[in-house]
Amino acid sequence: MRAALQNARLAFNHHSSSSIIIKRTTDRSIATTKTTMSSSSKGKNWDGSGTQEDLMHRDECILVDAKDSIVGHASKYDAHHFSANAERRNTPKGLLHRAFSVFLFDKENNKLLLQQRAASKITFPSVWTNTCCSHQLHGYEPTEVDDEVVDVRKNKRAPGAVRAARRKLLHELNIDPETVKETQFKFLTRLHYCAKDSFGEASLRPENGTAFWGEHEMDYVLFCRADQAELVKGGMSINPEEVDAMIWVSPEELREMMKEEKGLRWSPWFRIIVDRFLWKWWENIDEVFATDKFVDEQSIHEVLEEED
Repeated sequence: MRAALQNARLAFNHHSSSSIIIKRTTDRSIATTKTTMSSSSKGKNWDGSGTQEDLMHRDECILVDAKDSIVGHASKYDAHHFSANAERRNTPKGLLHRAFSVFLFDKENNKLLLQQRAASKITFPSVWTNTCCSHQLHGYEPTEVDDEVVDVRKNKRAPGAVRAARRKLLHELNIDPETVKETQFKFLTRLHYCAKDSFGEASLRPENGTAFWGEHEMDYVLFCRADQAELVKGGMSINPEEVDAMIWVSPEELREMMKEEKGLRWSPWFRIIVDRFLWKWWENIDEVFATDKFVDEQSIHEVLEEED
C-alpha cells in the first residue's frame, strides 16, 4: 500500500515532461479510509459506504423537467433504468435528473485530470472521462439542491453542485476538500443529454438483461483549478470501487488519446463537452476563472439523440 502511494506521488510530479497513467491498487483499504473520513467528519452527511448496487438503491437523484425545474426525486436505480416494458415501468430514457461534470486543472501547467471509470461500475464501466462525474443528491445537509432561478440564472452559481463535486472528489480520488475549496470552482453551463449504455455486460443489465442502463441528465459543468502538489500531499489516490486509472494531460495529449486508432472508449457526456466547449474554454482558461465571460447560465444545451 505504502509503495503504491509513493509511486503515485512520484508519477504526479508536475514538473515531469510526460504524462503517466496511475492505475488502481489492489489494496481496497483506500476506499475504506475514504468512507470513514466522510462519514465521521460530517454527522448527517452521505458516507459512501456499501457496494455499487447499494448506492444505486440508496442514493436519491434530483428529478427535473427540461427547464431544470425540480419535479421530485428517485433512486439511482430508477433514474438510470432504460426500459420500454410498459407493464413494468415504461421509461425508455430513464428519468431526467441532475448531474455534474468536474474538470480539474493543475494551476501550474493547466493540465487536466482524467479518470478511467472502474470496470465494476454498473453504468459506463471502463470508459475514460473527465475528472469526476456524478450526481447532486436529495435529502442531505448541507443541501446539494440548487435553486434554478436564484442560484443559477440570477447569481450564475451552482453551490449545491459544487458541494456534491467536493463530496465525490473525496470519495473517488481521495482529494481533500481543503485543497478544492468552493471558491476554486467555476460553474459554466448546463447540458441536457441522453445516452444508453450499450457497452455494459448483459448480465448486469436490469430485467434479466433485456433492458439497459443509461444516463438522462441535466449536467452542470464545473471547472476547478488546484495545486497538484497539494492534492498529492493531501493523499490523492484512487478508490478502486470507482476508478481504474487517472492521468494528467495537456490539450495535445488529450487529442492524441482521443484518436480513433488508440481504441479508447470515452463517456458520451465527455465527448459532447469536448466537441462543443472544452477546447475554447481550455484555450482561455485564465479568463474562464477570472471573469464570467464564458458562463452561460441562461442556456440548457440539448443533445437528446442517444449516443453510445
